[in-house]
Amino acid sequence: MSDNAHIDGAGTPASGPFYDLAAWATKAPEGESLISTAYGDKVQEDLAFVRSEPGVHKPDPILVADGVTRRFGGVTAVDVGHFEIERHGITALIGPNGAGKTTFFNLMTGFDRPQTGSWTFDGVELASVSPEKVARMGMVRTFQLTKVMSRLTVMENMLLGAPDQPGEGMFRALFPPLWRRREKAVMEKAESLLSRFLLDKKKDDYAGSLSGGQRKLLEMARA
Repeated sequence: MSDNAHIDGAGTPASGPFYDLAAWATKAPEGESLISTAYGDKVQEDLAFVRSEPGVHKPDPILVADGVTRRFGGVTAVDVGHFEIERHGITALIGPNGAGKTTFFNLMTGFDRPQTGSWTFDGVELASVSPEKVARMGMVRTFQLTKVMSRLTVMENMLLGAPDQPGEGMFRALFPPLWRRREKAVMEKAESLLSRFLLDKKKDDYAGSLSGGQRKLLEMARA
């Protein structure tokens, strides 16, 4: 699967561990457990008695789609009876080229509209929600072709993804005390995430100088 969906629970407090992805170490300090392992264990426990078949209901789904179809002329690209993604889980959508995987992602995230069906994210109907609002709710996608800003540095690319930056407004930008604290917090989180994605040594390099794999990592970190 070339496209990637990052699915967070909009109802989880922003200060909760699920949002602090930078703290998800790959190796736990002595005497401590990993946040990521804890969520993995919970998902495994939740799904232990779920049947392995398409469209099966799950204990705690965060994304649910019903009767979603998308046709292009006489070609049916997507025809999904029922689909669920378990909260905190990792779900793979596989199939040959032309099977409709990317189209389905586009439908779920607001980049395209189906002919029929309904879908919800964390209990909220998304049928008429724009892509930017879907992203603000916590469902963010990357694309098959990387979309980095080549003439900006890796760090500048990261800062573009941060929400709620008061310094972006023309009037407030004239008064640094109104945005310096937020800017510092954004910088610290960006540096932590770049370290998590093994890009911290590249933070001052232009994004255009990164390899294809590094660009994909940058997209994931920015999302």
